[in-house]
This record gives sequence, structure tokens and C-alpha cells, in this order.
Amino acid sequence: MRAVPILPTLVVAAAVAVMVALGFWQMDRAAWKAELLQDLREARTLPPIDLDAAPLNAARGHPFRRAEVTCVYGPAMPQPQAGRNRQGATGYRYLVPCHPAPHGAPPLLVDIGFARSPDALREVRIAGRFEGTLSSGTGEGPMFLTADRPQPPLEPSAPPSPDEIPDNHMMYAGQWFFFALVAVVIYILALLRRRPKLVDRDPKA
Repeated sequence: MRAVPILPTLVVAAAVAVMVALGFWQMDRAAWKAELLQDLREARTLPPIDLDAAPLNAARGHPFRRAEVTCVYGPAMPQPQAGRNRQGATGYRYLVPCHPAPHGAPPLLVDIGFARSPDALREVRIAGRFEGTLSSGTGEGPMFLTADRPQPPLEPSAPPSPDEIPDNHMMYAGQWFFFALVAVVIYILALLRRRPKLVDRDPKA
């Protein structure tokens, strides 16, 4: 009688191989993410880009980049959105559509400042040149430019930062390797518990 069952061993071996492969894949993702974050951090040091021609389209290609845009707009109702100020306090950032000078260009939202409450500013008229930092343009949130100078009586909002992007790939890699190790240990223990029964049934014992 075989001491080690073939089919269960193959199943466990396949599962362990998949988990180990996923661990190495997460390690590759970690290296890719580290390079991406470094590029995004360096992008913040580049000269500002001019978004007047097509602000929304151009902005999406330059996450976290310094940028400038000229807004031509009348009275607008700010759109409060959860955010933080530069000191890290939580509250609301106020977003307003910026319609650029070229007619027909898609608007870009401008973060004109931060407040602790969502009703600190009910109407605003923005016009002129704004300089600030672009958001990542990913996820469910809108693409926007955080202005360096807030509109009174608002405070400066915290500029978007690539440091806010999750980077958990090494943790996930460690989890997959741990799961693989646990599976091997459990299977070895199961074999050790099963082996005496196999020996008792062996007529040659």
C-alpha cells in the first residue's frame, strides 16, 4: 500500500505552486509600483504645464504634475468634497468648474480651498490664472487642480500626492508565501497522522 496518496498530493502541490507564483507576481508588482511612484514624485518637480488649450484632456496625461490654467467663468456653486488641509485636518475641499478661454474646451475642476464645514462658501466667481497641482485622475474621484492660493475665506487644501497611492504588494506577497507554507505544514501533519493506519493495514508489517 502506498504511504503517500497520489491525488491529494498533486492537488496540494498544485495549490502551493499557484500560491508561490502569486507571491512572486506580487513581488514583481511591488517593483513596478516603486518605479511608478518614483516617476510620479519626480513629476512634481517639473515645470508647470499649460492647460489652456484642452485642460481636462491634457491634465489626465500628467498626474500629480504642476499645472496652470486660465479660467473664464461667472458665478458658480462650489461642490464640497471630503478632503484635508495642508496641516492634515479633515473637512471639505471646494471644487469649481474652470471653463478655459478657448471656446468648447472641456472644463477642469479647480480646488479653490478647504473648510471644516460643507457650507462655508455658497457661491463664488472665479476668473484668471490658477496654478497648482493636478490630481491622479484615477479611481472614482474627478480630475482636478488644487490651487496654490485659496479663495477667501477658505484655507489651502492639501495638494494631491502620490504618497496616497496604496502600495501593499510586498505585504500581499508575504501573505501568499505564508499561505503556501501553511498548506505544506498542514498536509505533512495530515500524512503523519494517516501513516500509522497505513502501517497497521500492511500485511508485511
